Amino acid sequence: MRSKHFLTIILLVTLTLFLSSCDKFNRPSQNASKAIEALQAIKYKIEVGTSFIEYGKMLTDASVPVKTFLDSPEAKSHPELSARIEDIWSHYLFALGVWQIKIEDSMFFEGNLSSLNLKFPLVKIKTDGVNKYELGSLIQKAWGATGAKLDELKKLNGGQ
Repeated sequence: MRSKHFLTIILLVTLTLFLSSCDKFNRPSQNASKAIEALQAIKYKIEVGTSFIEYGKMLTDASVPVKTFLDSPEAKSHPELSARIEDIWSHYLFALGVWQIKIEDSMFFEGNLSSLNLKFPLVKIKTDGVNKYELGSLIQKAWGATGAKLDELKKLNGGQ
């Protein structure tokens, strides 16, 4: 009888260890969590306000954990997660590019629209026979789109 209990306990322990190790292999590592935390930190800082220079520093700081994850073999084994991280990251970079153009060229853009790599529709304004495009709202749209995407990303990463 003792041997049956002992065998049952050994079997349960082995099964528990096996299942917990399977979970570790299926879940993204700390690299993914650090990338998500870095993206979330940008969102929180934007909510309280930021300058162009501060925003650039935020992206510089976040680029290390984000790129570390995206360039890792782990990213290839979690394509949905890496695609979402890449999407959010591209929104933040898009906002930086639009902000840079806004600083250099004013509130309106008259140049080649393909250089903006548009993610959102532009508001067209015709002045003096020239098509101009309002840029101010594009930054807000890019940032606004990341909120829900970050929530989904955290759920996909096991709520971490």
